[in-house]
Amino acid sequence: MGKRTSRRRGLATESDTPFSEQVHLRNPEAARAYRIGIYGLIPPLSLVLGPLAVVLGFRARRRGRRDPTFTGGSLANAAIVLGALLTITSWAGLALMILGLRQS
Repeated sequence: MGKRTSRRRGLATESDTPFSEQVHLRNPEAARAYRIGIYGLIPPLSLVLGPLAVVLGFRARRRGRRDPTFTGGSLANAAIVLGALLTITSWAGLALMILGLRQS
């Protein structure tokens, strides 16, 4: 029988993942938007940081459309999605808590 080879793929030369150092160094706006979205997972902070992550994510994505060397598109998209989900869930939760307190 022959020698088995590994099925793993090699790393791309320019990775566009949230864990890539290259993305952080080249795209501080997209990385900042993503980090703010992650910090927004702390429940009371999500009321403010969720919308902020969405705004910063859109700004970073708009910059990416103008700059052909921009590689932080996935970070900007992740910040937009995460920020939108945080905004919806945190504000809906706050509204439900207020309605629940009024009825009791």
